[in-house]
Amino acid sequence: MNMVKELNKAMGERIKRVRQEHKLTQKEFADRLGMTAVWQSSVEVGRHQLSADTMKLIHEKFGVSYEYLIEGSGQPLQKSMLDQIDSLQKEKNLLLSIIQQLTRPPG
Repeated sequence: MNMVKELNKAMGERIKRVRQEHKLTQKEFADRLGMTAVWQSSVEVGRHQLSADTMKLIHEKFGVSYEYLIEGSGQPLQKSMLDQIDSLQKEKNLLLSIIQQLTRPPG
């Protein structure tokens, strides 16, 4: 097997993992990218090479790092900035609630 085919197959397996993480069928995943289920299937088995534009779409729509897509290293899924802010806001609210309970006078 030549190097390009091996890279395509490895990337396809990573794309499949991302799709499964999001609990999507091939059709649902492809629809979100403006592609077809046939295209998605061919990507997952390594018959189709992803373009830079498609990698960008996957990165933007599914929060997948480029490093993971291309090399298989790093974190596969990145929290979006809004998700991180939301998570920090929830933690802040919980801490404020605990502080209020602790500083209330007894009775």
